[in-house]
Amino acid sequence: MPYVERDDRGAIARLRDQPTATALEFLAPDAAEVLAFVRRAAHATALLESLRGTDADLVRVVEDLVDLLATKGVIRTEELPEAVRRKLEARASLRRQYRDTPLLKFDDDIV
Repeated sequence: MPYVERDDRGAIARLRDQPTATALEFLAPDAAEVLAFVRRAAHATALLESLRGTDADLVRVVEDLVDLLATKGVIRTEELPEAVRRKLEARASLRRQYRDTPLLKFDDDIV
């Protein structure tokens, strides 16, 4: 390890532990080019995890925004696509069930 697969520009696109038809070139694991690729991949993975970590918070923001706009009469929930309505209703139902569960009384903002 590692066998490298290169892109059209000659940069490392993938590392493989075994040679393949597209990854026949072997580089030492401590080669500068390999280390730079691994650092970039780790950084990209960290960014993706950070982005995924905000998904639940953003879902709650969207739900609250839809509720606010509907309450103010800016939108009518009946005008939303059926699939959207079903998803919003399912989340609202789950949140109500969670709030009504006597043994689970936590901060509502996490749901």
